[in-house]
Amino acid sequence: MRARTAERTWSAGENILRAGQRFAGIHLVVSGDVSMSLRTPAGERVELQILGPGTSFGELALGSGDRQRVTLSAITDVTARVLDPDALAALEQEDPPLALRLWQALARDGYERADQQWRDAAVHASATDW
Repeated sequence: MRARTAERTWSAGENILRAGQRFAGIHLVVSGDVSMSLRTPAGERVELQILGPGTSFGELALGSGDRQRVTLSAITDVTARVLDPDALAALEQEDPPLALRLWQALARDGYERADQQWRDAAVHASATDW
């Protein structure tokens, strides 16, 4: 898999992907912290999550018309391995079992992130009820 990805780096404060941008590949965070945010209709920035080493981003654009729905920015200096769209297509064509394992891992990671967000929201909601 490493041979199919390219190492990319971003400096703290730099935008990695912007909302509305076309699918730019699957980004696997090696080091650093990434902010996932969006703008409200009023233009206010809302941070949804902070991603760190071992997490991925970018793949959700595939389920939303090949467009990013959120902006991802480097909080600290970030290094990621990027599987670009052409490399992803080649992987799916040339090694379907490996591609399936990749998608399974991404789905599992996404579920774990969603589960943690739900738990955090439940704790926050119960704490504000007191």
